[in-house]
Amino acid sequence: MGWKIVRHSFVLLFNNLANALKVSVGPYLIAVLVAVASVMLAGVPLGMFTGGMSPQQMMMEGENFGVIVFPVTLFVLVVIMFVSSWVAVSWHRFVLLEEYPGALPALSGRPIWPYLGRVIILVIVMVLVSIPLGLVVGLISAPFMMGINAATGEPTGAFIIVALMLGIAFAAVLSWLWMRWGLSLPATAVGKPMTIGESWATTKPLSGAIFVASLIMFAISISVGFGVDAIFGAGLIGGILNLVINWISIMVGISILTTLYGHLVEGRAIT
Repeated sequence: MGWKIVRHSFVLLFNNLANALKVSVGPYLIAVLVAVASVMLAGVPLGMFTGGMSPQQMMMEGENFGVIVFPVTLFVLVVIMFVSSWVAVSWHRFVLLEEYPGALPALSGRPIWPYLGRVIILVIVMVLVSIPLGLVVGLISAPFMMGINAATGEPTGAFIIVALMLGIAFAAVLSWLWMRWGLSLPATAVGKPMTIGESWATTKPLSGAIFVASLIMFAISISVGFGVDAIFGAGLIGGILNLVINWISIMVGISILTTLYGHLVEGRAIT
């Protein structure tokens, strides 16, 4: 069933590719333009956000530089989160309510701010959960720290395997929790709010399948990302492909929550 959830979400995206592009490309372009314009108007070098400045260069900009950077960074973050919620709400509503987007998805009358509020709550909960979970992973991995060569500082093969397995498990559990709690997001998008607890209870029948789906998505993301980097490197083609992969990952992630909501709440089949 886990594979069916992932497969259905990919089919959902690529069978409606034109509408997926309408829902997302325009809003993301607006986000980029607003972010760049705000940074430039504030007199902050774009290198601050693109990795083109070293820490030493940042320090040379002056003591008051941070006073300018913080509010600009906060504003850009709010813009990105709002636009991401706009895209997600529009895609949920397209799939579940058959609201077809125009050149830009509608803003008026859409629960974008409530959706963003729900996202923030979920992120806070995820952070709180990840702290003790990370400590557990650290305790489990501590004995294997002996696998690092004291002379060279290089890890042994056994240490790499254990670290990789623990990393995958950590990411999969967090992804699983997000999917279990995240049903409240499409519920908010269609105007039928659901609490995190209600989402957890609703997804209980597919708990195992959701975990398998999270593992599959993680495996696909890692393998495709490594493949692109290995073949194309950090050049222009590699950069463009990574942007496309990131877009697909975001849209499929939204589609998985939409699929789960449609199946568990509305009784739709997963084919």
